[in-house]
Amino acid sequence: MYNRRLQCISLFFIAMSGFADEKFVIGTFRGEGLFSSFLSVVGDLIWAEKNQKVPVVYWTQECLYAQKDGYKGNDNPWEYYFAPVSSLTYQVGDPVYTCCDSPDHFSIISTFMNNRNGFDEFRFRAKATIDKMIRVKPDILEKMQLFYEEKMLGKTTIGIHLRGTDRTGVLRKEDYCKSLMDVAEQVAAKRAGDVQFFIATDEESLLDLAKGYLKRPIVYCDSHRSQDDSPLHIPKKDVEREGAILGEEALIEVLLLSKCDFLSCSLSSFSIAVLLFNPTMSYEYQSPYRFFDPAASQKFLPQKNNRTR
Repeated sequence: MYNRRLQCISLFFIAMSGFADEKFVIGTFRGEGLFSSFLSVVGDLIWAEKNQKVPVVYWTQECLYAQKDGYKGNDNPWEYYFAPVSSLTYQVGDPVYTCCDSPDHFSIISTFMNNRNGFDEFRFRAKATIDKMIRVKPDILEKMQLFYEEKMLGKTTIGIHLRGTDRTGVLRKEDYCKSLMDVAEQVAAKRAGDVQFFIATDEESLLDLAKGYLKRPIVYCDSHRSQDDSPLHIPKKDVEREGAILGEEALIEVLLLSKCDFLSCSLSSFSIAVLLFNPTMSYEYQSPYRFFDPAASQKFLPQKNNRTR
């Protein structure tokens, strides 16, 4: 993976060497979820500003959330959810940067995992860029605000992100999610007055687990969730879906989590994005690695060839 990143960075700058324009086109990093791609865009926008480039975000049909006929009049999946980041647009033949790390090799996810103090300082820099260049579409903000006013306004709310499906496939999933909820309960016990939990999860069984495990009221969005442990953001062969709506629902949940008073977070770009939208939010991260399940991991290993010779 590291060599692949270096190669695509090198090829990008070879393409740029004869290109006089200051435009910097940020493309699709194939196979990534919405918020992994979002974090890449944030890092690239910061790099572009430092290097006096004018950014353009141009995602293609390779984006996992793309719909063949577009969404709400937009063909660019970035613009399903966000306004253009500049007045420039992609033109056929423009060099397109499609690496997950920034051209200076900076990675928001790696910083979160390996340099927590550095990440917490970076959150403020990222929020400044988000406020300046990333504008959520008004209709999405309206849906988010309606939920907030009906369910959260005036209430102490602890956010819990329970990432399931493919991310927790090799873990003792219930034990890991219970550890995230235990953190939230401990924080809630120290808060005055009535406290509720806002649950964001991609898996229906984990929402059911939270309903039975948590001792305080919970609120959650009426979002699509996996019914069979399979990740929603990865299309299934011969199964039609509206990928754009899945992304919209996820964005609304991220924005609502960013309005909570505390976040108990998973190892996920989704959780990291929440922390960028609200850099002053307190949070606690539970590493999933101590919940590794060797038995569950066997299904992800290559199968032996049992054919007789």
